[in-house]
Order: sequence, then C-alpha cells, then structure tokens
Amino acid sequence: LDLKGALTIKNAKLLAGESVAQALQPFQSEHAHPLSLQGVFFHPHYQKHIGKSYYNLYIYDKNPISFYGKPIDGLWAEIFGRDSKHFIRSGFSSFASGTLNFQADIDIKKRKAPKLNLDIELTQSDYDLAMYHLFGIDLNGGNPKIKRALKLDVKMKTFGDLNKIDSHKGSGKIIIDGDTLSQLHLLGPFSKALNELNISIGTFKLNRLESRFLIDRKWVNVPIIEMNGIRSYVYGDGRIYIPDSSINFSIQVDPLKNSNLSFSKFGALGDFLNPVTKILNFKVTGTPDKQKWRSRFDPRNLF
Repeated sequence: LDLKGALTIKNAKLLAGESVAQALQPFQSEHAHPLSLQGVFFHPHYQKHIGKSYYNLYIYDKNPISFYGKPIDGLWAEIFGRDSKHFIRSGFSSFASGTLNFQADIDIKKRKAPKLNLDIELTQSDYDLAMYHLFGIDLNGGNPKIKRALKLDVKMKTFGDLNKIDSHKGSGKIIIDGDTLSQLHLLGPFSKALNELNISIGTFKLNRLESRFLIDRKWVNVPIIEMNGIRSYVYGDGRIYIPDSSINFSIQVDPLKNSNLSFSKFGALGDFLNPVTKILNFKVTGTPDKQKWRSRFDPRNLF
C-alpha cells in the first residue's frame, strides 16, 4: 500500500485487516481523516513471510475523534505497525481546552488478550470540562457560562488489556491550580460549612492541589493529597473505586499552617500539640459530587 487520502476508521479497519482493526479499536469517529499510509501486508498462507508485514501511518487532522469514548479535538500522530506490534508516537491533540500528548505500545497476539502500554500528559486543561468529559460530572450545575478558571495537569502511565481499561495498573500525578479551588468538589460540603460558620473564605482560600496516585485495576489509590493556600493547608489520603466513583478519604485541615501563626514552625512537636488538626479531621465518603464529611473529633457531626 502507498496511499495518501482520507479514510474513516471503519474503512481503515477493512482495508488493513484484523491486526490493524484491533489496534484501532479504542478510536471512534464518523469523519474521514486525512492520512498517509505505506505498508506491506502478507497473506498468512505464505509461511516464509510471517512476521514481515508492516505499515507506517501518519495522521494530521483537526476533525474530532473519540478515544475510549472520550472526545478529543483533532489528532496528530505517527503510528507504526510491525507484525503484531503497533507503536503510536508523537501523539498530540486537544482535550478539555488543554494540550494532550501521548504515546502507546499495542501488542496484539492471537492466543493472548491484546495489551496496551499508555503514556499520557495533559496540561492546562479546563478542570470542570475535563470532569464532565471523563466522568459525566457537571460541576457547573448545567450553566456553561460559569467559569472557575481551574486548570488541570495530569501525567499518567498505565499497562493492561487493550479492551479492558479496568484491567490496567499504573501511576500518575495530578495538579489543579486556581483561586476558586476552595469551591472544588473534593472539599464538598465543607466549603459550605465554612460559610455558614462565618469563617472567612479568604482565610481558608486554597489555590493549588497536588497529588500522586496509583492505579490498581478498578481502584485508584491516593497515598497523599495536598491543597495549599496563602494561610491554609489541607492534606490526606484515600482511594477511589472507578466503577461507581465512590470515594473513601481521610482529610485533615490546618487553616493556619502556611501563616506565621502555625504550630508547624515547631516541627514534629507542633504537629503533636496542634489542636486544630485534631478537631478538623474528617472521614470523607460518598462520591465526588455527593460527599459525606464526618468529623473524627465528634462522630455525630455530619456535614
């Protein structure tokens, strides 16, 4: 094959055969995407040519396409196939108004489930829009005019079955920046409680979240999550069950840690003596948009 033109994903699968069709399985689109394709595909009947099939595919297109059902705007990628192995390199797209860079290795073997090794980096995306596309969570209450200017950065590496995303294992890092971080659903009803208690949201203002996470099939384990502001500090750990988005976190709040009034300047002794973190210590369950905050200091106190 030596082709320059435009193909739908459906026709690309038909043209290139079963191996390429499996590699393209996560992608969906009704558009005909401009591409350049060179390759040689030997019929399996010819035993002396086994393992010699190959292709080089180049796609540069602004038309939308979906990957595992998630919409991305445009696709720029170089894809190389060597027998049962497929390599996506220099992958570039736009997702949730941010920049998405990715690469992947796909290994397709007849006697085993196809495997996917995926490396993704998403920078400066719109947090609310990303949550809607990824999990169907509408954080703006259906009002697209509400802009909270929260920016989301994610780096992630995973490995697992090509067609079973819940079989993957991996790790990653997430950063959320923005002055409206205090309204984030990770704080759930706690932000509302602060307002009702007349505690100045300026005092409790947060502007940066950082967290590392581990993916273990259907679970996302979060060994540390930290949120910082000019004065305040929120930290904790927990896990998320992917199928129903249920969460189980332990969260502690120190409203003054980043100020000169904090016990933290006394080191470990300050942490031991600090009464605030013992009072503002919570168990958080439910889902990201319907959370239950229960104080460990007083179990009857349910926000």
